[in-house]
Amino acid sequence: MATYVRLRANTRRRVRIGKTLVPNSGSGVVVNLDDPRVKIDMRIKEHLVTVVQDQRAGQENFEVLQATGDLAVPTLGVELYVALNAAGGERIISVTFVSGTTAGASMTNQVVGLYKNDGTTLTRVAVSADATSTAWAANTAKTFTLVTPYTTENASNPLYAGLVVAGTTAPTLTGVALQNAVVAALGFKRAGTAGAGLTATQTSVALSGVTAVATIPYVRTA
Repeated sequence: MATYVRLRANTRRRVRIGKTLVPNSGSGVVVNLDDPRVKIDMRIKEHLVTVVQDQRAGQENFEVLQATGDLAVPTLGVELYVALNAAGGERIISVTFVSGTTAGASMTNQVVGLYKNDGTTLTRVAVSADATSTAWAANTAKTFTLVTPYTTENASNPLYAGLVVAGTTAPTLTGVALQNAVVAALGFKRAGTAGAGLTATQTSVALSGVTAVATIPYVRTA
């Protein structure tokens, strides 16, 4: 179980995450109390607001009951980026996508990357092994385990998962289809694509080069 708290914006105290001080917490930063790097002077407990006590096995990018669509993504050889729901100090070891009614066929590459986001560039911080030609049946959850787990940072910009599939037929994915890509990019790009002819995830990509899409796959991290 992880307990996430937010410091009220009016606090004048400080929180240490590892060797880094979070000054004044004016933005109401969220921290994970169960992260051993987080050091909080509990005399300021009146400034802590519990966000969630998470007893689930993982985090979803949106509520699973909303995942009612069979999405015609990904496109072969094009990286599909999906914004994740992850608080600071969360250790991510795997990323799961769920196929729709179309199975993958004669695939040569299936790989996931995890990307931090500085507001301008997505930079890969972790990657899964390539599942190559391993079957991905219809209506099946597929978990990509990261080669090296990644512990998230306290950042104002969302983390992204990138999926690349190459071969003959990509699976469709379960998720939600919004009215258009414009609404899907309000505030931040909830999903988007970049690249061509890829057989692996990209090491980095400019956010301006990611084309927003209205089809947002359901993604679960653990």
